Amino acid sequence: MSNPPDFDPTPDSDLAAAEQASAASPEDANLAIQLSHLLLTSGQIERAIETANRAARSAPNDLRVIRFLSGAQAVGGQLDAAIASGLRAVELAPDNTEAREHLGGLFITQQRPQAALPHLLAATYSEGATASAWRLLALTMAELGRTDRAIEAVNQALLLAPNDIECRLHLASLLIGQGAHDAALDELDIAIQQSPGNGRIWRARSGLFDQMHQTAQALADAERAVELNPGDDECCAHLRRMQMILGIPVETGSILGPDALDVLAAAWIGLPKRRALPAAVSSGLSGAAKIQTRIIFSIMLRDMRTRFGHTRLGYVWAVVEPIVHLLTLGSVFAWLNHARPPLGNNLYLYYVTGLVPYLMFSHVSVNMISVLDSNAAILQLSGIKQTDVIMAKALLGLGTEIFVGILVFTGFALLGLQGFPVDLLTCMSATISLWFFALGMGAVNLVVARLFHPWEAIYTATIQLMYFASGIYYAPIMMPVWLRNILVWNPVLQGIEWFRSGFFANYHPHWLDQRYLLTCAGVALLLGFSLERALRKRMVVYT
Repeated sequence: MSNPPDFDPTPDSDLAAAEQASAASPEDANLAIQLSHLLLTSGQIERAIETANRAARSAPNDLRVIRFLSGAQAVGGQLDAAIASGLRAVELAPDNTEAREHLGGLFITQQRPQAALPHLLAATYSEGATASAWRLLALTMAELGRTDRAIEAVNQALLLAPNDIECRLHLASLLIGQGAHDAALDELDIAIQQSPGNGRIWRARSGLFDQMHQTAQALADAERAVELNPGDDECCAHLRRMQMILGIPVETGSILGPDALDVLAAAWIGLPKRRALPAAVSSGLSGAAKIQTRIIFSIMLRDMRTRFGHTRLGYVWAVVEPIVHLLTLGSVFAWLNHARPPLGNNLYLYYVTGLVPYLMFSHVSVNMISVLDSNAAILQLSGIKQTDVIMAKALLGLGTEIFVGILVFTGFALLGLQGFPVDLLTCMSATISLWFFALGMGAVNLVVARLFHPWEAIYTATIQLMYFASGIYYAPIMMPVWLRNILVWNPVLQGIEWFRSGFFANYHPHWLDQRYLLTCAGVALLLGFSLERALRKRMVVYT
């Protein structure tokens, strides 16, 4: 806060030359400010303040001069004088964002949040708002007991400076204060991705795990913090506390180094290891893409852990459930129908080749409706958008259904039946195209269901009716022409027929139109994500 941003003194100026020039023209405020800056950088703070005061007397209405004087006084510890000069700068330029931010920061230093508030609000709600201004506003709101507003402010700071570790630590601290431990942990994990060598982040993460009563994990992170900052007394004290909680003997007065950490690690064998985190990513466009990819992947892992965490099987149930579905429905329809299969030599296999792509479309498009509610906590984090959780949910659904299909068709192969497609590329093209259509429809469903709540029940019922309109059990080749000409307008039927054309040899239905499915997928994607973007503010997420 010592210099106004628009003042840029010549870095190679010689102090003696500056003193001589200023002495020759004592009324020149600009020369006096240049001299004051050089005095500050050389550590002559009292002389710098005196020179800045002389400049202010020469140019009492010059914003740059008054602002510089306030900064110099703040550096010298003269807070009352700095505030007086800061108030004068704001009086000269009420719309100057930087002057407001500087004055607000001075009031915070004096622990006067009520006085800081109007200036920081003016600084943040202007076109030139900076991340530091939002961060100061967050500090002010926290001091005033408005934690919710403080979280909003620090999130705004992170939108402007997503790599600011101090902001991210501040946000994590506020979330912990509100008891939002999972959200705070996600924030700290992002910070570690950005700066894995910062011991303060690991120390904060250890403290969070301690509050969550996960002492083993807290110990692991405390060890990591001391490893990165071996001379930090606070980190070492925290580590000793965690060791005492776990009954690991340590000399109270010792400062732990690498050798001691090796001993502690040996004593800690058998306890859960800390979660492995991805390495830091590079900056720039590719770095941002990598961070976003890691965010989506992290959301997928979180969904796998939380959605099925209530069962002993965990995420395995996500695979077992559709397999049981396939086995049950396929067996029932194969038992009810003893006719020859329209394709291949096994009626059960024919049904499954329709069920696998159909269930992929059904699960992805239906499950998308509740994706915002199930991820409400992490949507409060800076840098995580609704589209991230949408993509994570859709990719997880695709991966799960592909894995289910591989298991089922491998089972057919082990039984001596056709278990592998004759054209794998065609089957994959059909699956991906149908997935894109499911993603687009899922995005449309998400938006519509947020604005029209009965839509979820309506769409679910429609999907169930599509069992019989997608060519799963009733082969289009055996339908009356008039009925088939109607049903081929169903994009899901087109996706299933495309999949079967790659699975069975010599099956090339003349009604198959891949371009139609791709067009439907493109329209659904454009419509779904356009609606999401346009109506994002109306799609309230309740935490």
